[in-house]
Amino acid sequence: MAGDTLFKDEIWWRDHQVWLDERGYKLRPRLTPGWVPSWLGKGKGVRRHKCEDYQYEMHPSVQDALRKDNNQRVILKKINTTEYPNEQGIATYFSSKELADIPENHCVPILEILHIPDEEHVILLAMPLLHHCLKPPLETVGEVVEFFRQVFEGIHFMHQHRIAHRDCHGPNILMNADAMYPSGFHAVKQDMLPNWKGKAKHFSRTERPPKYYLIDFGLSVRFDPDESAPRARVIRGGDRDYPPELLDRDVEYDPFPTDVFYLGNIIKHEFTEGSSHIHSTKKLGFEFLEGLAADMTNPDPLKRPTMDEVVSRYREIQQGLSSWKLRQRVVRSDEFFLTALFRSTRHLGRTLVYIAKRIPPLPRQQ
Repeated sequence: MAGDTLFKDEIWWRDHQVWLDERGYKLRPRLTPGWVPSWLGKGKGVRRHKCEDYQYEMHPSVQDALRKDNNQRVILKKINTTEYPNEQGIATYFSSKELADIPENHCVPILEILHIPDEEHVILLAMPLLHHCLKPPLETVGEVVEFFRQVFEGIHFMHQHRIAHRDCHGPNILMNADAMYPSGFHAVKQDMLPNWKGKAKHFSRTERPPKYYLIDFGLSVRFDPDESAPRARVIRGGDRDYPPELLDRDVEYDPFPTDVFYLGNIIKHEFTEGSSHIHSTKKLGFEFLEGLAADMTNPDPLKRPTMDEVVSRYREIQQGLSSWKLRQRVVRSDEFFLTALFRSTRHLGRTLVYIAKRIPPLPRQQ
């Protein structure tokens, strides 16, 4: 039965578990040699999907682990350097001493590179365990505004260094939620505690501001600073609503405006319009982002703003928002009246507490 044995992609990790342990990385019990599912032999009353060792990574190239020297929880990403020749270089470039501590740098830190014995073209990148960027849902307009400020800042930083991400859609944006989740969270089921002994309790983003990070540079490409007309072959990322310049795979294109398009899609799909493709509902009260999103998703890449212009325009938009507007609740367009009334009442009480504690409406890290 599904889950009683390892999936095909997990076998590689199980076969390297001992080597990884020797290198200082402890995988979860599911991936240890000789693993026996904890629910076997315990009768029909045990639901396997509620057991910790039933949980598995959906993406075959990543696994979570515990770094034994400091108990840091990490993600290990397996990369075929022949298939993705740019990823290691770009990822480590942004983790270099010169760039790692710059606040505008939102590229995920690389903690270590592991070279696999007898597999010349396979490496593992060790990175901090991060949290889904939109779960739990953003609660206030201010939390949304800060989310986009950081994301725009991060892609802008990449573009300043002549690197196009080329796949900057929602799943490739994560957050460091250590402050939000003081007791931690499970790597796979992030609403659970790491030890699987209960739900993971968390603070709001307003109370404990996270930092957002860009991940997955497998499609990213770097250009020389003096290359005035950058061109790359067409590769489509994870966003199925891709721009017109990606329709013809035989025509090279400038990938920088495409990054802008993808970011505009996040605004539209998650907030101003909604999207059936990603099961997202329109949120009310974000009309102030509609003009920018429309320009960022202009079908003509030459008419889209650059990231310099996006950051500048966004700063002006943010400055025009009142403190009360920033504290407003994010409201789904499909909320029932009684649900909306309950949530609004609860939100008002929480807002009054924030005001009393002098917690600012824009959740920025100090």
